[in-house]
Amino acid sequence: MKKKIIFSLLCSVVLIFSSCRNDKNKSSMSATNTSSSLSDVYKVSDTGLVIDEEIFIDAYLENDSISITKAKYDNYLEIRIFDCLNEKETSYEIGQSEFCNGLGEDLSVCTDDNNIYILSKSSGSTYLYTINKKNKTVSDPVEFKDAYACSMKTDTAGKIYILYSCYGIQDKTTTIEVFQNSAQVNKIDISDVFSQNNGKTLRDMYADKQGNIYCLYSSSSGADSYGVMKLNTDGRIAADCEVRGISGDYISMLASSSGKIFVTSKSDDNNLLLVNEIDKDSCDTINFYETEAYSIVTGGTGDYDLILSDTSKFMGYKADSNITQDIEGISNNSQNIFSNGNEIISYEFGTHFKNSLITADMNSYEISAQKDLDADEETAFVSCAAFSNGCHYYVRKTGDKNILTVTDHSGAVTDKQEINNLNNEDIVSVAVDKDSDIYLLTCNYSDELYSIKKYDSHINLISEFQMKDVKSSEKILVYDDVLYVTYYSALDNKNILSQVDFDNKKLNNTEIIIDNVVDICLDSADDTLILKDSRNKIYKYNDSDKTCKEIFVLDNISMINTVATRNILVVDDSIFFLYSEYDNKLYKVKRLNKSETEDMNIVSIACDSDVHGLNQIIQQFNNAQDDVTYVLTSYNDNEKRKNFNMDISTGKVPDIIISSGQLDTSIFENKNVLVDLSEYIKTDDTLNSQDYYMNISQSCSSGNKITQLVPSFTVLTAVGSSSMLGDKTGWTYKEFLDFVDQKEGQDIFYKGVICDTISVTPDKVPFATYSDFIELKKGACNIDKDYNRLLEIYKSSRVEDDKSDEDCDKNALTDAFQARFLNGQCLIDVQKIYNVNIISKMKYAYINDDIVFKGIPSQNCNGSYVIPDFKISMLETCKCQDEAWNFIKYFISEEYQNKVVQDGTFPVKRSSFEKLYDECVEDDILINEKEYRVPVPDEKLKNQINNWIESITSSVLNDDSLSSIAQQEIQCYYDDGQTSEETIKNMMSKIKLYLSESK
Repeated sequence: MKKKIIFSLLCSVVLIFSSCRNDKNKSSMSATNTSSSLSDVYKVSDTGLVIDEEIFIDAYLENDSISITKAKYDNYLEIRIFDCLNEKETSYEIGQSEFCNGLGEDLSVCTDDNNIYILSKSSGSTYLYTINKKNKTVSDPVEFKDAYACSMKTDTAGKIYILYSCYGIQDKTTTIEVFQNSAQVNKIDISDVFSQNNGKTLRDMYADKQGNIYCLYSSSSGADSYGVMKLNTDGRIAADCEVRGISGDYISMLASSSGKIFVTSKSDDNNLLLVNEIDKDSCDTINFYETEAYSIVTGGTGDYDLILSDTSKFMGYKADSNITQDIEGISNNSQNIFSNGNEIISYEFGTHFKNSLITADMNSYEISAQKDLDADEETAFVSCAAFSNGCHYYVRKTGDKNILTVTDHSGAVTDKQEINNLNNEDIVSVAVDKDSDIYLLTCNYSDELYSIKKYDSHINLISEFQMKDVKSSEKILVYDDVLYVTYYSALDNKNILSQVDFDNKKLNNTEIIIDNVVDICLDSADDTLILKDSRNKIYKYNDSDKTCKEIFVLDNISMINTVATRNILVVDDSIFFLYSEYDNKLYKVKRLNKSETEDMNIVSIACDSDVHGLNQIIQQFNNAQDDVTYVLTSYNDNEKRKNFNMDISTGKVPDIIISSGQLDTSIFENKNVLVDLSEYIKTDDTLNSQDYYMNISQSCSSGNKITQLVPSFTVLTAVGSSSMLGDKTGWTYKEFLDFVDQKEGQDIFYKGVICDTISVTPDKVPFATYSDFIELKKGACNIDKDYNRLLEIYKSSRVEDDKSDEDCDKNALTDAFQARFLNGQCLIDVQKIYNVNIISKMKYAYINDDIVFKGIPSQNCNGSYVIPDFKISMLETCKCQDEAWNFIKYFISEEYQNKVVQDGTFPVKRSSFEKLYDECVEDDILINEKEYRVPVPDEKLKNQINNWIESITSSVLNDDSLSSIAQQEIQCYYDDGQTSEETIKNMMSKIKLYLSESK
């Protein structure tokens, strides 16, 4: 508590002068502001040397140039066609860029004499591509919009049959379209044949050379009931017969090159393949066979009725003799197979890599040299690299081989050797010492075992040892002729930097005192060791006095997302290059000195988390204007949040605070040093205050001001049936207790086992609503006399949380929870509501009655509570208030508010809120074997939701210290550690003490 008093006094000194500031000075607030910046100011530029579809491998700085190794990848589809008669295989390799709408992994492939046909589901539609076998050109695709369950079959005579369904406004339609050379030649609507009315669902089809269509369908007349129907070319039914010999899964209709038709399925135990031969005229089963089950079955070619496949080979199946024979001449390196006529088709996706080494100017980024590395091995990918002794050392993987390629600085190959002794290990990192000895960090991922190997320059293994108790390891590096390794220790549960002792085959502790080292590299200027820790801080190691100097803090560089950064290339103490895997860019970063920032308008921002891509938003603002710079200081962990108090006490007061509850803004609120943002909203010509739920922000602010702007939110409330609870929202403790007494013997809250993702349990409510009896400005805490009995009811309604037990059936828990109102297992449900879909489901299915947002019982009948996703405030000390406001108002702009809708939470802008209704779709929910229709919200429900949101005047109190007091005491009561009376007494005493020391 003493620290809190000191912090409070220091804040008063820093902030007291601003309490008398008035709004007349707003127009002159664009004066230069450098003193209040919480962090260093950086200039960030994208070098443009790594672009889309390129993979950054390694980089090295030398003099005024930067050398970068990268790989560009090109995905392709390889189609292999095996001619069974001539035992000849042909391969077609088509780059994915040839398919203008892309290729999904859900493909169907077939061929005729002239073309290859691909039916691909991609980007929400299905496309038919035609590939000319002779010149390998790809036609413009035929698109099937909103098509469901598309499949393709060929009659081997040049016609392609596309079967699909579409769900319209009224009913489902089922259609077969016939194509030849990408042109439609016929379209058959068979919706009347297969519809819900007659209980027949089309499962598969086949077309013969005469245009007759054979359809396999399932029937709702009984379990495992299937039939085959023959349709003429105009869609009329020519024959229809039940197929009896079917059970299990993977049911399909297949045809051999001789014209035989089969219906196949795997038996219930999946050990047998069941085969029904179908008569082409009557559709009856004329022969039934059983054979060993295989992973894939397709139509037969040549002398075989069916083609079977396991993981190693193709086999032909002759039904009459019930035998299988291996098909020679073709290896099964793909599990995607089809057959047409006398051909077997398989396909798989692949990737070509083009590895290159470029050299560019360090300042202009102009490329002065470029060299393709081993262009003859397109499938080889550079997995890791190192630069030493003026040479580049590349570990390249091609197939099962690992190749070490050594090039000079220009990229010309000087040596190339295969690396052996790997024992099914992948190479993670490579390093080279001054004697050209080579070190490899390897991992056997199947056993999660990491090893370090030492080779001479001729790739002869000298020594190796396995690292023990290592969860993961990513980097080795030679510094001052000593090999270092970074790894995550299973014993210490943190990142460790160690020296490698090959003589004794062990890891030694280093003299370097940095906790949680996650990356190491060398300073290009003087080969000084550079380290990065888990908090995104960069250090330079001084070998003379064995100390580390902090030189950069990556989290303070707002223009770069530091989630996944590596390859830090330090030029000097103010300039470095950094690669970000998050957005695949290589950045140059320069820290500006004091003279460079003197004429800059700086807006400093403090934030406790990366709120909705805050780094990218700040980058956009800085890129869009030259007269102001927005600087971010991140307090996204406990240690950094402790520094927040120290920064404030030393005069480093931010201009903007963005808090999701981890930064304590109450001191600023109490000292009246937060800007009333409602004045900006009223006078901003680009905004209309009527288009916002202003009450949401006011509920998180003091009085009628808006000192805490809330862009998005969730609502904590209790819901139930209006016929049970009435239409009035909100109730006092007494009103709630009277209701409980009236319903004695009934379940007020649901007490069944729940999944933790389904609901807020009632016993958690006091943790969120303790703000009801706290007055921050007065430093008062007064708890109603009925509160102790309320705690008793919450305690008695505690439920057993789902502990993710392997025996726990989450589907059963969900079904029981959905039926809680209908089964009389609860009258009220506590919810965190963040979308309107759940409201519709509550009204029309779960409650099946008019719904009321009754709210949480409270002293003041507050009703529902706002849970802000985060809050934004501006301090009066900000010298660039207009610029700060331009940044803040982005979060209530249409662009950002629409993103809030996409993220699945409530926006504060009314017009964006309306878009939530556009996302609603009609639904059918099955509860207790009864189907409930959930329509989209009508105007009545929309008005009710709107009025409810407008009525909310209270918010949960985001103060970690107060929350900790309340949670500790209430949890102690729940755990039978003290009585409810003792709990209330302790809470009031501790909260009052805290508030008095915070004044």
